[in-house]
Parts: sequence; structure tokens; C-alpha cells
Amino acid sequence: MIKISISRSDSLDTVKRKLAETSSRSVILSIPPGAELAATHKRLIALANFASQRGVDLYIESVDEAVLTRAEEAGLETIHQFFGASAPVSDIVVPTEEVDVVGEGDTQTEEQDRDDFEEEEPKDNLEDEQPRAMPITTGPRRSSSASAAQHAFFASSPKITSKESRIDYAQSFPEPTKPRLRRFLSITVGVLGPILLLAGGAWATAHFLGKANIAITLKRMPWQKEMVITAVTSGPSEVASDTVPAELFTEKKNLTQLFPGSEEKDISQKARGTITIYNAYSSAPQPLVATTRFVAPDGKIYRLLNAVTVPGAKVDGGKITPSTIVADVVADEAGESYNRDDKAKLSIPGFANSPKAAGFYGEVIAISGGFTGRRKVPTQADLDNAKTKTEEILRSALISAVAAGKPDGFKVLSDSADIQITKLTVNPNSNEEGNFSVFAEGTIRVFGVRESDLKDLFLKTAKAEIAQDEIPDAKLEIASVDYSDMKPNFSNGTLTMTAKIDAALVSTFDATEFQQAVAGLSLDQIRSALAATPAVKEGAVSFWPRWMNNAPKDPARIKVEVK
Repeated sequence: MIKISISRSDSLDTVKRKLAETSSRSVILSIPPGAELAATHKRLIALANFASQRGVDLYIESVDEAVLTRAEEAGLETIHQFFGASAPVSDIVVPTEEVDVVGEGDTQTEEQDRDDFEEEEPKDNLEDEQPRAMPITTGPRRSSSASAAQHAFFASSPKITSKESRIDYAQSFPEPTKPRLRRFLSITVGVLGPILLLAGGAWATAHFLGKANIAITLKRMPWQKEMVITAVTSGPSEVASDTVPAELFTEKKNLTQLFPGSEEKDISQKARGTITIYNAYSSAPQPLVATTRFVAPDGKIYRLLNAVTVPGAKVDGGKITPSTIVADVVADEAGESYNRDDKAKLSIPGFANSPKAAGFYGEVIAISGGFTGRRKVPTQADLDNAKTKTEEILRSALISAVAAGKPDGFKVLSDSADIQITKLTVNPNSNEEGNFSVFAEGTIRVFGVRESDLKDLFLKTAKAEIAQDEIPDAKLEIASVDYSDMKPNFSNGTLTMTAKIDAALVSTFDATEFQQAVAGLSLDQIRSALAATPAVKEGAVSFWPRWMNNAPKDPARIKVEVK
């Protein structure tokens, strides 16, 4: 028995030629899926007839169920490459001793034998042929059309008269698959395959993608309180006296604001500005009266607006380090020619021809606003409103400066602030845009307390009013706190105030620790763990997918939501 493999494109004539060229009487023909030969069962019928005429036992092997079905309809025995199983194959008997040979009178000529064996080829027009079922035998299969030729062939074969040696080829070639067994296996795989696939998918989904959601509501009790608190700059916090430690913050700031004038008229405006006055003469301070003259190198005169005292110079080992003070000046006459910012050195005519002349002098910082012509100028109402507005801006700036500079964790109680406006100067001269300026300077003192100290005080007070077994290991969740009636006393460093608290006592619960503790537990075990936790009021547990029996072992896939 031999095996012949064909390609998809091999025609019926090509396969016939391959069968004619083989000398074996048993042939397995391997047909690939989609082969041209097996496109119709009529071609396979023609092939079966040809094999029978040649006395060849032909078996069809394929993995294509359609090919095997058509082969069976054509009367051919089949073999499934995957489902195997062997059908009986006749033993080949080989003579080993004496053989009685048929006499010459009983022997046909070679030409006669060939003529008897060969029959007419199948007609080209396969359309007219009707399918014929070929008989399946336990030995070599022979068609009815070839029975006469085969009888002649076997009649002319040598007769075995003694011992025979048998070669069992059934061990080498698989038995053609029986259709009933193959169909049973196909149905079994078709039914169990999807079931196993679904079961495997369900297990994989639960194992790799499964999640657990745990919603927990903690025990809580609302707590509202209005209490008087004392903040002190020294001493510990004591619940009995409702006292917390405090800090005193101070800040100094100045600013200049521009405002538009509302009246337009012809003006002769003197320049105004600031200069630096130096004392390089002695360590003694030097007072200067208002209107003291300072003369620039070009001869222009500027006068002090206010009296000032120049600090004494620093003298060390006979070496003098000048002291300074900044002062406001106004030009002696109106006009733009008095505007300057050239750092010009100014002398004091009052000290002329004296030792102080070289030791006392001024230096221009900036002088502007000198003008003669028509321009918008401020009215008295403009000046008053500008001073009020500038003072408000300075107060807000001082509070903001303290808040920005406070240490982390402190609450600045701005209503306790003491703000002093130390300087408020108006320059009524309008600039080119018709704006005049207001300069303001001030200081602030304000109390601040640590927010953690306030929370500790509130928590201690709340726990003292509520039984501990109601809310075990309670913490305070503050919704809001309003502070009022602040009474600062900066001389002794105390502040009293009223605090109105809206909060709730809530049980302490570590969600991360619980998440790790329930990893891998069943639904009932998690519910028991929730019931055994004193801080939990109620809880709900759900798994996804729903057929999961246990929570994921990875805590990252367990979501704990605490309310």
C-alpha cells in the first residue's frame, strides 16, 4: 500500500495518470481542502470506477469534511487525517514453497488478459452519469463493473499449495474512519468546545479582571457649639479655660495711588518731589525747618515742605560715615524747567560760609509736576476721596502682606488687626494725563493661631459632651467655623473671641487597611468583617462579574468608598 498526495489544482486526468503509474494494488489518495478533483462527487465516482477497472483498492484521506462526504457518496472508503482509525486491509500472501502453476491450456495471452481487465474509460460527459454506491468490503474493494476482469486476474494467479508468509500492513496504515464515529466526535467537539471556551473565558474574566466594590457608611454624630476662646501669646492650651496659644504678626508697607482730577483750568504748577539729605559733618543730629532752601547747580531753588531732623553721622576712629534722611521738596517757582531726576547735588545756602556747608547737602531723587498752562486739576472733593480710597487700599495691602508671610498652618484673625496709617500725603499737582497722587504708609499688628490647636480644642470639647461608646475613636469633621466679637489686647498679648462651630464626630476608619484585610475573602466573610468593625454603621458589598465567589487577591482591584 502506498500513499499519493495531490495538489488542489490536479485534475481528474492527472490523478488517473498517477494511479496508472503505480504498481500497488492498495492506494491512499490524500486530497487537500478545496481540491479541484473533489469539487463534485461525479468526479470522485469517475475516479472510483477507474480504480476498480485497474483493480486498485483506493482510500480517500482528507481533513475536509466535504471531501470525505463526497467520497463516501461515490462509494469510496475514507480516512480522516485527525480522527484516524483503521479498517481491515487484506493480508498479502507470498508463496514460499511449491506452487502449482496453471497449465498452458488454461493461460490466456497477455493481450487477451489486458483486454479482459481493461474496460472503457468513463464518458467525458459526467453530467449524464448517476452516482453509484460502491460496496465496502473487509478485503480489497472491487467494483461490480470490474468483477469479470478481476476474476480472470485472480484465476491466472499462482496457487498457494504450502506454507504462506503473511505481512500485516494494517499496522502501518490507519483504518478508514467510519462516518458514524467521525460524526459523533464532530458533534462532541462542537458541543463541548463552546462550553469549555465559555467556562474558560468566565474564569479568566473573574481571575484577571474581577473587581469588588465596598460602600461603607461610618457612625457619625452632629455637633454644634458656640464657645468663647482666649488666644494668648504665651502659655499652654487648656481645655478648661478654652485657651489656645497665639502669635502676633506685624507688617509695614507704603504705596502711591494716582487719581484723575475733575476740573480743567489754566494753572501755574510748581514741581514737587523727594531728595536725600546727607549729614557728613558730625555725629550730632541737625534739625532743618520747613521751607529750608536747597540750590541745584543750575541755580534752581527747592524748599522743604516739612521740617526734618537729619540724623548724626557715624564716627569711628575719626572716620565719618554720613547719615541720611529722605524729605519732600517743592520748586521755588512754577514751570516744567524745575522737573528733574538727574541725581543733582543740592547745596544749602543757609550753611554758606560755615564749616557745615560741605558737611550738609542734598541729592535729587525725583522732582516732577512743574507746569504752566491748561490742565485738569483735583477739586477738594477729589482730594478727600483720594485719601479715603488710598487708606482703604493700604489697609487691605497690609492684611494681605501678613497673610502671605504667615507660617504654614496658621490662621490670621484679620478682624483682630490693629492698623495704623503713619503717613498720608497728597500731591495736588497733575501730571500730563491730569492725574494727581496720594502717598500712604502704615503698619499692622494682628493675632494668629494654629488651626491644629483650634481643632484639638474643638475635639476635646466635643468628646467631653458625647459618650465615648457612641462614636469609638472619634475624629471631628468641621463643616464651618465663624469667629466674631474679637477683642484684642496688644499690651498683654491676649485675644478673646466667640467661635460658632458646625461639625460632626465621625468614627476613625482606615480604608486602606480594610482593603488589604478583605483581599481574597468571600462575600459572607467580608460582610462579617464589616459587622465586626465598631466604626461601621452599615456597608454594602458587590462583586463583578457576579459569578465571582471571592474578592480579588490584589487589593488594588478592591474599591472601598467611605461615606
